[in-house]
Amino acid sequence: MPPSTTQIEQLSAQLERRYFPHLPTLTHPGRSPEQVRQNHHTRSLAAYAVATLADLDEVTAATSVIDDFNDNGVDAIYFDRPTARLILVQAKFKQNGAAPDLAETKKFCDGVRDLVAQRFDRFNDAFQAMLPEVDSALETTGLKILAVVVWTGDQIELHASRELDDLKRDLNEFHPDRCSIEKFTLIRAHTALANEHAQPAPDVRLTLENWYRVEVPIRAYYGQVSASTLAALFTTHGKALFEKNIRNYMGRSGVNDAISHTLREEPAHMFYLNNGITAICSGVSPLPTAVPASGQFQVTGFSVVNGAQTVGSISGAALAHPEQAAQARLFITLIEINGTTPEFGSRITRARNFQNQVRLIDFVALDPLQERLRRELAISGIAYHYKPSLEAQRRDNFNLTMEEAGIALACFSGRTDLAVIVKKEVGKLFDRNGPIYATLFAATTDAGRVWRYTQIFRFLDAIFSDREFGPERLFYRHMRHFVLHIWARRSRVLNSGGLMVTDDEKLILSREIDEIAAFIYNEILRFPTDKGMLAISRNLTDATQLAGQVMRALAARDNPITDSTNHDVASTGAAASSN
Repeated sequence: MPPSTTQIEQLSAQLERRYFPHLPTLTHPGRSPEQVRQNHHTRSLAAYAVATLADLDEVTAATSVIDDFNDNGVDAIYFDRPTARLILVQAKFKQNGAAPDLAETKKFCDGVRDLVAQRFDRFNDAFQAMLPEVDSALETTGLKILAVVVWTGDQIELHASRELDDLKRDLNEFHPDRCSIEKFTLIRAHTALANEHAQPAPDVRLTLENWYRVEVPIRAYYGQVSASTLAALFTTHGKALFEKNIRNYMGRSGVNDAISHTLREEPAHMFYLNNGITAICSGVSPLPTAVPASGQFQVTGFSVVNGAQTVGSISGAALAHPEQAAQARLFITLIEINGTTPEFGSRITRARNFQNQVRLIDFVALDPLQERLRRELAISGIAYHYKPSLEAQRRDNFNLTMEEAGIALACFSGRTDLAVIVKKEVGKLFDRNGPIYATLFAATTDAGRVWRYTQIFRFLDAIFSDREFGPERLFYRHMRHFVLHIWARRSRVLNSGGLMVTDDEKLILSREIDEIAAFIYNEILRFPTDKGMLAISRNLTDATQLAGQVMRALAARDNPITDSTNHDVASTGAAASSN
């Protein structure tokens, strides 16, 4: 499987930002600027592996790098004292994902053996500067040696892998479990970057009044909590409070304004006029001094799965009306899901929210894939919103919603049926129980492709909007998704670039879309129907027949065949492939 272009692009950008400033550039005679830059990436990758494995800052990790001439195959060394691990790294940064080959791996393994045997004269000056640390490590009782190979792909050559196995066997012959091998792949490196953008549910301390406990079948606590306590939690933790929810706080609305009004004007009635809060938690522990009238609870993994709008509305009102917030009480349920099945928390979220008006699309927030896409796009500073929220309503060049992404993926799938659904029943794209959602948002969906498709969709959609005038206005208004799905089958740009769409690519996109739109418009004029543009765009039979006609005409234009028999055969084949 080829390496992900997006993942390499994101990793490269992070290495440049984090490690290039702290590593001296090696300018050896005979090396081209590109070779020097690649070497800098490789050395930075070695530092990143050390930082990830030992939980280090960038500056400290950079000091572990010894990669240079005569490094004896070892690119980085770090003694992690708290875990008594000597981390030895070989790195290779290649755009094609190539791993160290057999010769390079053998050199690394021999270098590790030389280090363990204290043949230090075989290493370069950078290693000699680290000799006190190495000596200290080798004299540590219970030392563990972690031999790490890090590269920008997922596969390592068989014989190179066997060389690593031999190293492990040799070093463990008289000291069992002394040496272990870490194959630090692109997926491993990229996942570590994405996990930096996780929003784990926080650990909190709550005071519950008039509380009770349910022990079986699943432990839960319920009681009253003050509005000021909830407001303080939201101020401290923000959206992390709603990590397992299907929505974040949405800002002002009729319902949310009513919640704020109740707190301001009738704080004593808040308990009776509000549905309350439901939170799932990994652990709930009353403190020893807790009594039913009032007690403090230590709550781990606290996540509000129903009541995000209440918490957000209270927080805003509490800032201006602290006395009323201190008086107001709300009902709260804490459900401890530790020890239950992984799906049980999602069941609670669905059940508690189906009591209110929600859309099927809201439950897409329970799909772990969406959180993966958010984390991976966050590496490049792109905000991906798969939950409705106040922030999701902002539209800019580094902000997108799951709805936008789904429509772009559908239009650029090249499938006529999805182009029709986008126009007619767009909600079907986001039904997790339906057949389409899993096609658009598959386990292998690449975050970079999602962002690239969304950028291209926005750009082309804006072009169509600018064309909505004159006799062709209804064509550009109603047939744009149809045009896009035909264009996607033929475009040279859609899947050929990187994470960000360049200005040069936009010039090509403009030419391509104008050419294909004009072609399709002329074909519609010859389409045997008296239906209007809107009706055609929403009817699968008509759209499929039109797609076949367009594809046959494009094939005839691109590959003219004079023989009428061959032309009929080619047309039939084109129609079949288009459907």
